[in-house]
Amino acid sequence: NGARTIIPPHMNDWSRNGESVFSLSRCIRTSKGIVLGVLEVQQNYSKLEDICRMDSPYWKVVIVNGGGELIYPLDFDSHTLSGLVGEIRVDLEKAGYFLLEEDQSYLYSSSYSAYSDWYVTVLRSREDVLDSINTIRNLAFAIGALLVLMTFILINLISKSLTAPIKQLSDLVKEVSFDNLSLTLDEDK
Repeated sequence: NGARTIIPPHMNDWSRNGESVFSLSRCIRTSKGIVLGVLEVQQNYSKLEDICRMDSPYWKVVIVNGGGELIYPLDFDSHTLSGLVGEIRVDLEKAGYFLLEEDQSYLYSSSYSAYSDWYVTVLRSREDVLDSINTIRNLAFAIGALLVLMTFILINLISKSLTAPIKQLSDLVKEVSFDNLSLTLDEDK
């Protein structure tokens, strides 16, 4: 019917280097349905690796097609992959977490492309995410404590500058007696 098919990574039959490629193929037919041939456009797998490579060791990208075949990375553990595929295919676009190994869970976000029939999933260790959240929380507490301390210091300085003249006047009034009725105020203080 001329529908397109995306072929998962495979060895390039035309290359002597044994490069991996992924392909888009389409059957070419006449208007009467006579098959003229198949057109296949290949792209080096290294292009997909460049797109999906993360700068951080904490993040992982996994791409599978609708049939559950692994697209990227080719060296991903098959046991882990089956659990991941089962998890993300429950809902087409989903985020959540699941256990990769017995002792480590991963948070993930997955998106489905109807055009390519690919599920693109980004994974990050749950512990790494919680460490980041704890760091931000601790920083917020430290900044809050610093602001409270600075507020107390500022309040102390302002209250001293406001109460100093009143205290000075109070001390002078205590010195006034019947023998000493003069009161001299120092305007500089």
